[in-house]
Amino acid sequence: MTHTTTSVALAPRAEDLYRQHERSILVQTDRLFASLMFVQWVATIAAVHWLSPRASVGASSGTHPQMWAALYLAGALSLLPIALAIYRPGRSSTRYVIATAQMLMSSLLLQATGGRIETQLHVFGSLAFLSLYRDWRVLIPATIVVAADHFIRGVYVPQSVFGALTASPWQWLEYTGWVAFEDLFLIASCVRAQREMRRNAERAAALDDSEARYRAIVDRAEGIFLADATTKQIVECNAAFRALLGYDAAEAARLTMYDFDGDSRDGLDGAIRQLLDGKRPLQLDRRYRHKDGSIVDVTLNVSALAEGTRAILCGAVRDVTELRDSESQVRQAQKMEAIGQLAGGIAHDFNNLLTGILGYGELVLEQLGKDHPVSADVAEMNRAGQSAAALTRQLLTFSRRQVVQREVLDMNSVLSNSHKMLQRLVGDQIDLVLELGPDLRGIEADAGQVEQVIVNLAVNARDAMEKGGRLILETAHVDVPAGADVRRNALAPGSYVMLRVTDTGCGMTPDVQGHVFEPFFTTKQPGKGTGLGLSTVYGIVKQSGGTILFDSVPGTGTTFRIFLPVVERRAPRVHNADSNLHLSRPTETLLLVEDETVVRGLSRRALQAAGYVVLEAASPREALRVSERHQGPIHLIVTDVVMPELSGPALVHRLTARHTAAKVLFMSGYTDDVLAPHHFADRSVAFLPKPFTAAILVKKVRDVLDATGGDLLTASAEPAGARPLTIH
Repeated sequence: MTHTTTSVALAPRAEDLYRQHERSILVQTDRLFASLMFVQWVATIAAVHWLSPRASVGASSGTHPQMWAALYLAGALSLLPIALAIYRPGRSSTRYVIATAQMLMSSLLLQATGGRIETQLHVFGSLAFLSLYRDWRVLIPATIVVAADHFIRGVYVPQSVFGALTASPWQWLEYTGWVAFEDLFLIASCVRAQREMRRNAERAAALDDSEARYRAIVDRAEGIFLADATTKQIVECNAAFRALLGYDAAEAARLTMYDFDGDSRDGLDGAIRQLLDGKRPLQLDRRYRHKDGSIVDVTLNVSALAEGTRAILCGAVRDVTELRDSESQVRQAQKMEAIGQLAGGIAHDFNNLLTGILGYGELVLEQLGKDHPVSADVAEMNRAGQSAAALTRQLLTFSRRQVVQREVLDMNSVLSNSHKMLQRLVGDQIDLVLELGPDLRGIEADAGQVEQVIVNLAVNARDAMEKGGRLILETAHVDVPAGADVRRNALAPGSYVMLRVTDTGCGMTPDVQGHVFEPFFTTKQPGKGTGLGLSTVYGIVKQSGGTILFDSVPGTGTTFRIFLPVVERRAPRVHNADSNLHLSRPTETLLLVEDETVVRGLSRRALQAAGYVVLEAASPREALRVSERHQGPIHLIVTDVVMPELSGPALVHRLTARHTAAKVLFMSGYTDDVLAPHHFADRSVAFLPKPFTAAILVKKVRDVLDATGGDLLTASAEPAGARPLTIH
């Protein structure tokens, strides 16, 4: 913006300042003349009664009647301008009346004193005082009054003008000329004063504009304050600093740094001493106390300034409360992710071991028969293996790596169907209440997992209400508008179905809340819980694309809120079951590819026992060689998903290029994030999760062989991620 443009933009403000200043001068001068006219009237009375009779010696020392007339006339001349100055100050009419009355007073004094030369000074002094208005137009009526007075008395009573008996009747022009000469200087000074006032108004407008811009920038910046280094008293602060702490300007001016610094006083004093000794700026992490008592985490950049003989602290404060919260959430998420990776890795290896344990246990139990003395022990071993498999599934669920089978669900229907079971679960001493929102839209999730979430939260609430209480399960729609603050709301914009689970139990302390979703963390007595309940809930919600939040107050209760994204309802798939059951002994040829020896041995033995011809391979490369050597057809490829050298999908792609009619069954103890890129987390895909028993494997193989090709991965499909994978 150019200087000319700036001047034009500031012209209205400059004119406004000029008018304000001009009016202030006019009002003050009106009041000055009111006081002056009152004082000179009182002085005239004193002179007539006391000074004049004693200042002259003659035949008579009494007061002449003309003097009494002059006194009354002086009072009349003074009352009107005094009243106007009091009740109508600053108006042009008021100052013109004052100017006329003041010069008439001068004429009266000249007449009363016989035209003394000393009295002439009153004329010139009055004109000088009138120039205080800084309005040259006021001098015009004053000069007219003086000229008329001198003309009248110079022609008819010349001695009253000159104080002499011998004078030319034209000498009044000389005195009038002197008055006019003084007027020229006074008019010039008034014009100059007005110009200076305008320049001052323009400079003030520019200064106000600059200060306004500076204040706007400062107030919109981070919190800034100035404080005395000795007393810690706040000297100045901007709007952002006041808003940070919740104080207004008057309250902030009374604060010291000790009033809002929530950390130790010694720590603050030590930091300031370090600053003053080192003469270098410091950056400190402080905890400030808001007016309402809440704590605000801030970063304080403070430096020392010299102001005369005292040191001033200049502090720039940035609110990092949300940043600290975000960092804490990131650390928590990283910790949970690390635990999940560990749990997923353990579960993967453990699933392979459990497949062997459960499979061989089942084979041993079949061979022994029910009447064998050790059959009960083997059955107990199998039950322990099943419990271990359930524990593994919980670990996978927490780590969000369990293979799920999603479908569109109605949360209200899930809760209604589970109501009786939940009431039996929590017991009669707890009042179970369902508050179901109307017309809920669908969510996409695994039905079994959603039920597990509800059960785990209900059990957790039951354990928190040992003496009974109230458990409320509520559903509702929640819409987060576009542009909403994700960090503040913890939800991305969109539509959600909310499940709120509220209990009136003992609540959780802040320390417990910090570990609530960690696996194996429990506040129960040893043997009373595994510590996987809430961590499993957390994993299921995250795996389903949702968000879980909670609030808990010790002694009051806990509320969990689960938000699952809304999806459009879809008709469930209808699978065409083959009515012709396969009752004869199978004759198909299977290619079994499994790098884990225990799982491969169990699978081969079970499938051969069922009558299948099994071609066995311990690695993808061996499977390719076996396939090339085999001259007959391969009806089904049974393969692990993740293996050294080559992934299961990539292997299938190469095998089906030769054996185009082969169907495929994938099996894996691996996790969902590995399977998802290959699109195997769907009901229509032939997939068998580990661990499994021999009977389950045989049944699954039969189902795949008997199924139509539309539900299976065909040879013409290029598998996603068909590339070699290596695991460590």
